[in-house]
Amino acid sequence: MGIPIYYGEPPAQLRALMERLVFCTMPYGPGSYFSGKVNAGFVYTMNAPRKYYEDTLRPYLNNVENLFKLALHGEVRSYASCDTLQVNDYSLYDMSWFSESDKKQHRKEQFPADLKECFNMGAELAA
Repeated sequence: MGIPIYYGEPPAQLRALMERLVFCTMPYGPGSYFSGKVNAGFVYTMNAPRKYYEDTLRPYLNNVENLFKLALHGEVRSYASCDTLQVNDYSLYDMSWFSESDKKQHRKEQFPADLKECFNMGAELAA
């Protein structure tokens, strides 16, 4: 599942999915209405640097992922693609906080590794 991070938060759609998924599987008591097992993979994409993700977002997202584990009884894995390139031409927008050349260099070096990691995660979860 691809999850963009905006303003330091996952989008409302993830929260809605989580609430509906957990609510329909969990009784108001012990156990679960769902006896199957479903693995899930989350790919977080964000403009934020990796340190911000690790220090600030990761603890919150662990809680979200734990709810999916509780509801689905499967393995939940995640990968974060950080410091992403937002647009091809930064001069067309007011993006003065960012260095276009740094963003493009980071994408050139990191994006192939991100793709490989996400592919491997999906293959392992599907096996």
